[in-house]
Order: sequence, then structure tokens, then C-alpha cells
Amino acid sequence: MAASAHFVLMDEAQTEEQTDASAPLRLAARLTGQLQTRNLKLHLLVDSSEQAALLDDLLFSAPLTQFVPHAQSQFAPRYGAPVMISTEEPTNFVPVLLNLSAKGPSNTVKCRHILDLVPSQPELKQQARDRYRLYQRYGLAPTTGPEQQLPAFN
Repeated sequence: MAASAHFVLMDEAQTEEQTDASAPLRLAARLTGQLQTRNLKLHLLVDSSEQAALLDDLLFSAPLTQFVPHAQSQFAPRYGAPVMISTEEPTNFVPVLLNLSAKGPSNTVKCRHILDLVPSQPELKQQARDRYRLYQRYGLAPTTGPEQQLPAFN
């Protein structure tokens, strides 16, 4: 089970500019790039193969100097990739799980830290509240903050 959970508060102006589902994915791509510079293995948990493909495209479209080695689980090399995108929880331990799923991971997820997003749209914000309570039921004390104040993830 995870040792911590942190919610990243999405910038309302950013969310208003992109009223479709791309705003959380764009933030997730930026966060993935930031965490990858810390040499952390990540697992990006998504709801659908369409969402996985969109995130894959966003990561591939980053400038070459910010490239993030990643793979969708069905196309991954045998030993995985530094960043895995999947509709299923990781089978092997990873330091950070970035949750983009509406329901959140189970309490048996194999990770040290869960990173989650809080969009400003009311329906999506309510889903984030539900996940916050879920993590509390798991015995975690979730923290929140803006994108610029990510935890150290030791």
C-alpha cells in the first residue's frame, strides 16, 4: 500500500481554456516530465485506452529536450519503461502512481506515493473529493497543493 497521497490543484484559468478532457492530461504530461527529471519510475493509471493514447501522444509531442521515455502497457518492452501508461494498476512496485482514473487505485496498489489531480469542473472536483475520502479510508493523510509544490517523493 502507498505511504502517501498528494492532490495537485489544477489552475482554474488553465482548465477554463481547455474545457474538454485534455486539461488533466496536459497537466499529467507536465508532471510526468517533472518527475522523470528526478529519475522516478511512474505508473499513469487511466480509465480507457483512448485516454492512454491521448496521453501517449502528449508525451511524444514534447520537445526533444524534454522527452519522457514511456510506453502504453500493451506495447511496452518486456521489462517495462520508466513511465508506464495503463488502465490497470502496476503489477510491480513503482515509486509514484499518477492517478487519472475517476475511481482511484485499490488499497493494494504497489506504489510508494499516489499523485492525483483536482480539476476545477464541479463534477470532476466531486470525483476528486471521493478519491480523497477513499485514500483516507486506506489510512493515508492526503495533502494538497499547486503544481509548483510537489512533494519530494523520497
